[in-house]
Amino acid sequence: MKATTIAIVAALLVACAISGAAAISACDTARYLRNAGVPEANIGPLVCTAKYESSFNCGATHRNNDGPTDYGPLQVNSYWWCSGDAKSKHNGCNTSCQNLLNCQANANCARIVLRQQGMEAWYAYRSHRAECSAARPPC
Repeated sequence: MKATTIAIVAALLVACAISGAAAISACDTARYLRNAGVPEANIGPLVCTAKYESSFNCGATHRNNDGPTDYGPLQVNSYWWCSGDAKSKHNGCNTSCQNLLNCQANANCARIVLRQQGMEAWYAYRSHRAECSAARPPC
């Protein structure tokens, strides 16, 4: 039984490494957002949002029912914000969708989304508004 558990854990770690999935901490998320120039008042709410959007996973992707894909810890949408996805149209962050799997690039783009659309741009924020709107930066 112990050998089976170890084998399963090892297989999961290899799968994560191959997929490029990189979960980061709440503090790392806050650091990326600060480096992107996100106002301090929005750090806590965006960290909370990233928790619900992707579990802080820089490699997270989600294909939406209407076609576009969301990328990275803040699940930035390909239709509006990046290029190179089959459903990309506007490229508001002037970056490739693949680049949004880079934690810092994702935070940089999130700052643009925040400036143009506010916190309401994120479904996870709207779904967890009471918690996320009151969230303080984790560090």
